Amino acid sequence: MGQRSQLFQVKRLLIVSIIANLGMAISGIYISLRTNSNALLADSLDALINLLITLIVFIGIFYADKLSEENASLNYFKIEVLSAFTVGIIAILLTGYIVYVAISGFYEGHTIKEGEIGFLSALIFGVISSIITTQKYKYAKKYGLLSLKIAATNSVKDVLGSYFAALGIILSITTFTIFDTVFAIIIAIFLATSSIPAIRESALILIDVYNNPQLKQKIEELAKGFPHITRILSINFRRISYKLAVEIELEVDGDIPVEELHEISKKYEEKIKNRFPNIAKVLIAVKAVS
Repeated sequence: MGQRSQLFQVKRLLIVSIIANLGMAISGIYISLRTNSNALLADSLDALINLLITLIVFIGIFYADKLSEENASLNYFKIEVLSAFTVGIIAILLTGYIVYVAISGFYEGHTIKEGEIGFLSALIFGVISSIITTQKYKYAKKYGLLSLKIAATNSVKDVLGSYFAALGIILSITTFTIFDTVFAIIIAIFLATSSIPAIRESALILIDVYNNPQLKQKIEELAKGFPHITRILSINFRRISYKLAVEIELEVDGDIPVEELHEISKKYEEKIKNRFPNIAKVLIAVKAVS
């Protein structure tokens, strides 16, 4: 299946997700105001966050698809990662608002009205979110889309948020009202913890920073199979779309012929690529020491 067909399927899923989250956000906010439930309000704002996240991911993928048609040299991966970074920033900002609402409710105190309606609403939201999240993860894994993976991760928090909201409401109407506010704060914490790693990962990709000590060690171990390589001076990584480029500086025995030196470099490069399929390019600089 080509990239165009893949992106069409992903865009169709995102449109369904946008419509569903819009419906849950609007109806959830209305019902939360009617029932005076902070937990349901937090869950509804969570749905709003997911709506914005999904919308940004959709726009990023849409323009990436358009640009790839018009200019093949434009980097689709960078556009996708930029979308993912923006997703994380917006999620953090809206999470702050949820915390503010929850803490305000905690100090001001409130009572739940028509709690059964709020409970059923949160439960239904949880089921809908579960179905959409499963599909997002499926396509993110299938097509290797970072922004969709981040959107799916945030949707997991939406699923948990809905079920926690339902739990908070039912506990509030059966035991103590404070549970509604407590679970609203828990939902906010979930959102914050999911957004920070997304921002960090996307930012590192955007500035071409990649660090994997385990991979570096394995590449160094491969050099031990070549007796004329005396040591590895440096190994640096860079991202090329979804794969890696590695730059290696070797110290070799200066007494060997130049032809043999080139052959060693070539075999070492092939060995690295065969061992690590995610490495697309290997640049080897050789320093001969007598």
